[in-house]
Amino acid sequence: MDDVKLAQLLEKACPRPSYLASSDGGPALALALHCLMVEAGFVLAPEGGQGGSSDPEARFVPQKDWNGMFLDQWVFTYTKPGKARKFTMHCSLQARTKRMFVHSCEENNYANVCVLGLQLDNYVPHPAALRSNNWAAGAPPPPPPPAAESAAAAPPPPAGQPEPSESAASPPQRLPVVRNAAKMCELMTEYILNPLLQAAEDEQGPPPPEAAAVEAVEAAAETPQRQPGGGGGWWVWSAAADPAAAQGVRGYYATAVGVGLLAVGVAALLVLGRSRQTPGLGLWRRPDF
Repeated sequence: MDDVKLAQLLEKACPRPSYLASSDGGPALALALHCLMVEAGFVLAPEGGQGGSSDPEARFVPQKDWNGMFLDQWVFTYTKPGKARKFTMHCSLQARTKRMFVHSCEENNYANVCVLGLQLDNYVPHPAALRSNNWAAGAPPPPPPPAAESAAAAPPPPAGQPEPSESAASPPQRLPVVRNAAKMCELMTEYILNPLLQAAEDEQGPPPPEAAAVEAVEAAAETPQRQPGGGGGWWVWSAAADPAAAQGVRGYYATAVGVGLLAVGVAALLVLGRSRQTPGLGLWRRPDF
Protein backbone atom coordinates (compact mmCIF):
# COMPACT_ATOMS: atom_id res chain seq x y z
CA MET A 1 0.00 0.00 0.00
CA ASP A 2 1.35 3.45 -0.91
CA ASP A 3 0.68 6.85 0.60
CA VAL A 4 -1.88 7.81 -2.04
CA LYS A 5 -3.96 4.69 -1.40
CA LEU A 6 -3.88 5.27 2.35
CA ALA A 7 -4.96 8.88 1.82
CA GLN A 8 -7.98 7.63 -0.13
CA LEU A 9 -8.94 5.29 2.72
CA LEU A 10 -8.51 8.07 5.27
CA GLU A 11 -10.82 10.27 3.21
CA LYS A 12 -13.51 7.57 3.43
CA ALA A 13 -13.11 7.41 7.20
CA CYS A 14 -12.91 11.19 7.73
CA PRO A 15 -13.37 13.55 4.76
CA ARG A 16 -10.93 16.20 6.00
CA PRO A 17 -7.99 16.13 8.40
CA SER A 18 -9.26 19.34 10.00
CA TYR A 19 -12.28 17.42 11.33
CA LEU A 20 -10.00 15.66 13.80
CA ALA A 21 -9.42 18.96 15.65
CA SER A 22 -6.09 17.79 16.99
CA SER A 23 -2.78 19.54 17.53
CA ASP A 24 -0.73 16.37 17.18
CA GLY A 25 -0.75 13.40 14.82
CA GLY A 26 -2.11 10.82 17.26
CA PRO A 27 -5.68 10.70 15.90
CA ALA A 28 -4.44 10.62 12.31
CA LEU A 29 -2.15 7.64 12.97
CA ALA A 30 -4.85 5.79 14.93
CA LEU A 31 -7.32 6.39 12.10
CA ALA A 32 -4.78 5.12 9.57
CA LEU A 33 -4.31 1.92 11.58
CA HIS A 34 -8.09 1.50 11.68
CA CYS A 35 -8.21 1.82 7.89
CA LEU A 36 -5.59 -0.92 7.57
CA MET A 37 -7.68 -3.22 9.79
CA VAL A 38 -10.81 -2.65 7.69
CA GLU A 39 -8.85 -3.06 4.47
CA ALA A 40 -7.62 -6.45 5.80
CA GLY A 41 -11.20 -7.71 6.17
CA PHE A 42 -12.15 -6.68 9.70
CA VAL A 43 -15.63 -5.24 10.14
CA LEU A 44 -16.43 -2.57 12.71
CA ALA A 45 -18.74 -4.11 15.31
CA PRO A 46 -22.40 -3.00 14.98
CA GLU A 47 -22.40 -1.44 18.44
CA GLY A 48 -19.52 0.72 17.23
CA GLY A 49 -21.93 2.97 15.37
CA GLN A 50 -21.28 2.35 11.66
CA GLY A 51 -20.52 -1.38 11.58
CA GLY A 52 -24.00 -2.41 10.50
CA SER A 53 -24.11 -0.18 7.42
CA SER A 54 -24.61 -1.88 4.06
CA ASP A 55 -22.72 0.89 2.22
CA PRO A 56 -19.23 -0.42 1.37
CA GLU A 57 -17.82 3.10 1.60
CA ALA A 58 -19.20 3.54 5.13
CA ARG A 59 -17.35 0.54 6.52
CA PHE A 60 -14.28 2.74 7.10
CA VAL A 61 -16.23 5.29 9.17
CA PRO A 62 -15.44 4.70 12.87
CA GLN A 63 -17.86 5.09 15.73
CA LYS A 64 -18.91 8.63 16.55
CA ASP A 65 -17.04 8.84 19.86
CA TRP A 66 -13.81 7.20 18.70
CA ASN A 67 -11.79 10.43 19.05
CA GLY A 68 -11.89 12.28 22.33
CA MET A 69 -13.43 9.68 24.62
CA PHE A 70 -10.04 8.98 26.24
CA LEU A 71 -6.94 11.14 26.46
CA ASP A 72 -4.42 10.03 23.81
CA GLN A 73 -6.21 6.67 23.44
CA TRP A 74 -8.38 5.28 20.66
CA VAL A 75 -10.31 2.00 20.85
CA PHE A 76 -11.91 0.10 17.94
CA THR A 77 -13.94 -3.12 18.13
CA TYR A 78 -14.24 -5.45 15.14
CA THR A 79 -15.63 -8.74 13.95
CA LYS A 80 -14.02 -10.95 11.31
CA PRO A 81 -15.99 -13.20 8.95
CA GLY A 82 -15.14 -16.81 9.72
CA LYS A 83 -13.99 -16.08 13.29
CA ALA A 84 -16.03 -16.82 16.40
CA ARG A 85 -15.12 -13.88 18.64
CA LYS A 86 -14.70 -10.13 18.43
CA PHE A 87 -11.39 -8.27 18.25
CA THR A 88 -10.26 -5.04 19.89
CA MET A 89 -7.53 -2.64 18.76
CA HIS A 90 -6.40 -0.18 21.43
CA CYS A 91 -4.04 2.61 20.32
CA SER A 92 -2.25 4.55 23.05
CA LEU A 93 0.08 7.51 22.44
CA GLN A 94 2.87 8.33 24.89
CA ALA A 95 2.95 12.12 24.95
CA ARG A 96 6.60 12.45 26.00
CA THR A 97 8.19 9.97 23.61
CA LYS A 98 5.60 10.30 20.79
CA ARG A 99 5.41 6.51 20.69
CA MET A 100 2.15 4.88 19.58
CA PHE A 101 1.50 1.47 21.13
CA VAL A 102 -0.97 -0.75 19.27
CA HIS A 103 -2.55 -3.42 21.47
CA SER A 104 -4.80 -5.93 19.67
CA CYS A 105 -6.51 -8.92 21.23
CA GLU A 106 -9.28 -11.47 20.75
CA GLU A 107 -12.30 -11.35 23.03
CA ASN A 108 -12.18 -13.86 25.94
CA ASN A 109 -8.86 -15.26 24.75
CA TYR A 110 -6.04 -13.85 26.84
CA ALA A 111 -3.48 -15.94 24.99
CA ASN A 112 -4.16 -14.13 21.71
CA VAL A 113 -2.64 -10.69 22.29
CA CYS A 114 -0.45 -8.77 19.82
CA VAL A 115 1.50 -5.56 20.50
CA LEU A 116 3.25 -3.15 18.13
CA GLY A 117 5.07 0.14 18.69
CA LEU A 118 5.21 2.93 16.08
CA GLN A 119 7.07 6.22 16.25
CA LEU A 120 4.60 8.99 15.50
CA ASP A 121 7.09 11.29 13.77
CA ASN A 122 7.86 8.64 11.15
CA TYR A 123 4.26 8.61 9.92
CA VAL A 124 2.85 12.07 10.71
CA PRO A 125 5.91 14.33 10.50
CA HIS A 126 3.91 17.59 10.22
CA PRO A 127 1.04 17.72 12.75
CA ALA A 128 0.18 21.22 11.51
CA ALA A 129 -1.02 19.58 8.29
CA LEU A 130 -4.04 18.31 10.22
CA ARG A 131 -5.53 21.78 9.81
CA SER A 132 -5.73 21.26 6.06
CA ASN A 133 -8.65 19.91 4.06
CA ASN A 134 -6.81 17.32 1.98
CA TRP A 135 -5.34 14.03 3.15
CA ALA A 136 -3.38 13.52 -0.06
CA ALA A 137 -1.77 16.96 -0.28
CA GLY A 138 -2.08 18.56 3.11
CA ALA A 139 1.51 18.47 4.31
CA PRO A 140 4.01 21.10 3.25
CA PRO A 141 6.54 20.17 0.58
CA PRO A 142 10.09 19.24 1.52
CA PRO A 143 12.37 22.23 2.09
CA PRO A 144 14.32 23.34 -0.97
CA PRO A 145 18.09 22.93 -0.98
CA PRO A 146 20.20 25.90 0.12
CA ALA A 147 20.54 28.67 -2.46
CA ALA A 148 24.32 28.39 -2.71
CA GLU A 149 24.23 24.63 -3.35
CA SER A 150 21.43 24.91 -5.90
CA ALA A 151 23.24 27.68 -7.76
CA ALA A 152 26.44 25.66 -7.84
CA ALA A 153 24.65 22.51 -8.98
CA ALA A 154 22.66 24.21 -11.78
CA PRO A 155 24.54 24.61 -15.05
CA PRO A 156 24.69 28.11 -16.54
CA PRO A 157 22.15 28.84 -19.31
CA PRO A 158 23.39 28.90 -22.90
CA ALA A 159 24.54 32.17 -24.39
CA GLY A 160 21.67 34.34 -25.53
CA GLN A 161 19.03 32.45 -23.51
CA PRO A 162 17.41 34.27 -20.58
CA GLU A 163 17.62 32.77 -17.13
CA PRO A 164 14.39 31.12 -15.88
CA SER A 165 12.44 33.28 -13.49
CA GLU A 166 11.10 32.02 -10.16
CA SER A 167 7.55 32.96 -11.12
CA ALA A 168 7.60 30.61 -14.09
CA ALA A 169 8.68 27.64 -11.98
CA SER A 170 5.89 25.22 -10.98
CA PRO A 171 4.89 25.29 -7.32
CA PRO A 172 6.32 22.48 -5.21
CA GLN A 173 4.01 19.52 -4.78
CA ARG A 174 2.52 19.06 -1.33
CA LEU A 175 2.76 15.70 0.42
CA PRO A 176 0.20 13.41 2.11
CA VAL A 177 -0.56 14.03 5.76
CA VAL A 178 0.24 10.41 6.72
CA ARG A 179 3.45 9.01 5.25
CA ASN A 180 5.28 5.69 4.95
CA ALA A 181 2.10 3.69 4.38
CA ALA A 182 4.04 0.74 2.95
CA LYS A 183 6.16 0.36 6.09
CA MET A 184 3.15 0.79 8.35
CA CYS A 185 1.21 -1.88 6.45
CA GLU A 186 4.19 -4.25 6.55
CA LEU A 187 4.58 -3.93 10.33
CA MET A 188 0.84 -4.28 10.95
CA THR A 189 0.68 -7.42 8.83
CA GLU A 190 3.69 -9.05 10.49
CA TYR A 191 3.01 -8.20 14.14
CA ILE A 192 -0.76 -7.71 14.36
CA LEU A 193 -2.86 -9.14 11.52
CA ASN A 194 -1.19 -12.47 10.81
CA PRO A 195 -0.58 -13.65 14.41
CA LEU A 196 -3.97 -12.36 15.56
CA LEU A 197 -5.88 -14.32 12.93
CA GLN A 198 -3.75 -17.46 13.16
CA ALA A 199 -4.46 -17.82 16.89
CA ALA A 200 -8.15 -16.84 16.67
CA GLU A 201 -10.90 -19.41 17.06
CA ASP A 202 -12.74 -20.28 13.86
CA GLU A 203 -16.50 -19.95 13.67
CA GLN A 204 -18.34 -23.28 13.91
CA GLY A 205 -21.18 -23.12 11.42
CA PRO A 206 -23.69 -25.76 10.32
CA PRO A 207 -22.37 -28.56 8.09
CA PRO A 208 -22.83 -28.20 4.34
CA PRO A 209 -26.04 -29.67 2.86
CA GLU A 210 -24.24 -32.69 1.38
CA ALA A 211 -22.64 -33.63 4.68
CA ALA A 212 -25.92 -33.13 6.56
CA ALA A 213 -27.74 -35.47 4.15
CA VAL A 214 -25.10 -38.18 4.56
CA GLU A 215 -25.28 -37.92 8.36
CA ALA A 216 -29.08 -38.20 8.27
CA VAL A 217 -28.93 -41.38 6.15
CA GLU A 218 -26.35 -42.97 8.45
CA ALA A 219 -28.38 -42.09 11.54
CA ALA A 220 -31.54 -43.59 10.02
CA ALA A 221 -29.69 -46.82 9.17
CA GLU A 222 -28.45 -47.19 12.75
CA THR A 223 -31.85 -46.44 14.35
CA PRO A 224 -34.01 -49.56 15.07
CA GLN A 225 -37.33 -49.62 13.24
CA ARG A 226 -40.59 -51.15 14.48
CA GLN A 227 -42.40 -53.49 12.17
CA PRO A 228 -45.75 -52.25 10.80
CA GLY A 229 -48.58 -53.05 13.17
CA GLY A 230 -46.23 -53.84 16.02
CA GLY A 231 -45.26 -57.23 14.55
CA GLY A 232 -42.54 -59.11 16.37
CA GLY A 233 -43.28 -57.71 19.82
CA TRP A 234 -41.00 -55.84 22.13
CA TRP A 235 -38.21 -58.35 21.87
CA VAL A 236 -37.85 -57.63 18.15
CA TRP A 237 -37.35 -53.95 19.01
CA SER A 238 -34.73 -54.87 21.59
CA ALA A 239 -33.02 -57.24 19.20
CA ALA A 240 -32.82 -54.59 16.50
CA ALA A 241 -31.49 -52.05 18.96
CA ASP A 242 -28.76 -54.29 20.43
CA PRO A 243 -27.53 -57.63 18.99
CA ALA A 244 -26.28 -58.67 22.44
CA ALA A 245 -29.72 -58.05 23.85
CA ALA A 246 -31.19 -60.22 21.09
CA GLN A 247 -29.09 -63.19 22.24
CA GLY A 248 -30.27 -62.66 25.82
CA VAL A 249 -33.91 -62.50 24.73
CA ARG A 250 -33.63 -65.75 22.80
CA GLY A 251 -32.07 -67.49 25.80
CA TYR A 252 -34.84 -66.23 28.06
CA TYR A 253 -37.54 -67.56 25.75
CA ALA A 254 -35.83 -70.95 25.45
CA THR A 255 -35.61 -71.27 29.23
CA ALA A 256 -39.25 -70.27 29.70
CA VAL A 257 -40.42 -72.82 27.12
CA GLY A 258 -38.37 -75.57 28.75
CA VAL A 259 -39.75 -74.83 32.21
CA GLY A 260 -43.29 -74.80 30.85
CA LEU A 261 -42.90 -78.18 29.14
CA LEU A 262 -41.43 -79.66 32.31
CA ALA A 263 -44.38 -78.41 34.37
CA VAL A 264 -46.87 -79.90 31.92
CA GLY A 265 -45.08 -83.24 32.05
CA VAL A 266 -45.09 -83.36 35.86
CA ALA A 267 -48.80 -82.51 36.00
CA ALA A 268 -49.59 -85.24 33.49
CA LEU A 269 -47.70 -87.84 35.54
CA LEU A 270 -49.57 -86.87 38.72
CA VAL A 271 -52.96 -87.13 37.05
CA LEU A 272 -52.06 -90.47 35.51
CA GLY A 273 -50.96 -91.86 38.86
CA ARG A 274 -54.17 -90.87 40.62
CA SER A 275 -56.31 -92.35 37.84
CA ARG A 276 -54.64 -95.72 38.34
CA GLN A 277 -55.50 -95.72 42.08
CA THR A 278 -59.21 -95.11 41.32
CA PRO A 279 -60.30 -97.39 38.50
CA GLY A 280 -63.55 -96.63 36.70
CA LEU A 281 -63.65 -93.04 37.82
CA GLY A 282 -61.75 -91.60 34.85
CA LEU A 283 -58.97 -89.19 35.31
CA TRP A 284 -60.18 -87.81 38.62
CA ARG A 285 -62.62 -88.48 41.43
CA ARG A 286 -64.67 -86.17 43.59
CA PRO A 287 -62.99 -85.49 46.86
CA ASP A 288 -64.82 -86.36 50.07
CA PHE A 289 -65.73 -83.36 52.29
